[in-house]
Amino acid sequence: MKKKKMSFSKVLLLLESAIVLYTTYQGFALARLAVASGFMGTLPWIATMVTAAWGAYGTSAACYYAKAKAENTRGGASDGQLFLYNIADKSIKPLTKNFDPSVDSYEWNALDKQIYITAKDKDRVRMYSLNPSNGKIKQLQAKEDVISDYSIANQAFEMVYFGLSASNSQRLYTYNLKNDASSCLIDLSKEILRDVTLGEVQDWNFVSAQGDTIYGRFYLPPHFDATKKYPMIVNYYGGTTPTARVMESRYPSHVYAGLGYIVYIIQPSGATGFGQEFSARHVNAWGKLTADEIIEGTKKFCVYAPLRSAQSRHPPDVLRPIFRKASVVAEQALYID
Repeated sequence: MKKKKMSFSKVLLLLESAIVLYTTYQGFALARLAVASGFMGTLPWIATMVTAAWGAYGTSAACYYAKAKAENTRGGASDGQLFLYNIADKSIKPLTKNFDPSVDSYEWNALDKQIYITAKDKDRVRMYSLNPSNGKIKQLQAKEDVISDYSIANQAFEMVYFGLSASNSQRLYTYNLKNDASSCLIDLSKEILRDVTLGEVQDWNFVSAQGDTIYGRFYLPPHFDATKKYPMIVNYYGGTTPTARVMESRYPSHVYAGLGYIVYIIQPSGATGFGQEFSARHVNAWGKLTADEIIEGTKKFCVYAPLRSAQSRHPPDVLRPIFRKASVVAEQALYID
């Protein structure tokens, strides 16, 4: 087999790595020599020499990895696909080529000869069974929006799984693989949400200027009153992955809603779970399409009739940003008036 030629950028990065390591070693050696010689002054030039080298290296490494990612992730950076490899003849068969959800995990069950997978389906994580002999994929009737994990029995057509949804915490279930019957074993959410009042969560989608359906959802404050004015947070991830439909996350939408905000979550182009073509849109797009969809969706949502008072006669005003996030566009807080 012909050995693959190393790219010039990789050679350059390796040489720069060697120079940085050598510079760092010499810097520590000089500092050690100064201490051993009884030098009592400061040595800012050593710190400058070392930190400057590492700063330059960090920039080069970031550029190299971005280049490598662009060259080796055609069709999306994280859209999970499943393949069947035949050990005997070394043939490879794609199993999820025409399957829009993005595969997260899989397990081949020796008892029923099925492959069980979890996959992102828009803002949900569902479970599926895949028949490797005919390629048919069947969605399991799990009772939560997002399946966190599962375990299949070795000698029975049973499994356990746990998950959560937009308005409840984790629950553990049993699942019969033959008749799809599911029953709850442990409900952690019942105790966690005792004496807690949550606002309403609704799906809200729109058709973009490009003709695509852009999916989303929104959270209302508890005891929402359409005649009142509310601040709004637009929460999104600027590409590659959807914002999952879970109650507990680092950006807790129900907490924001409990503080009096309307929270709008949008799944723009580039997110996985919508098919390979949709997820690949972020590649070399530099956020332009994503930003346009976020702005368009926010404007359309602000005039969504069920959220507006019948007395309102003028369009909403964009007042000020509430907080910013390292993404394509800053998250905005708007007032629906």
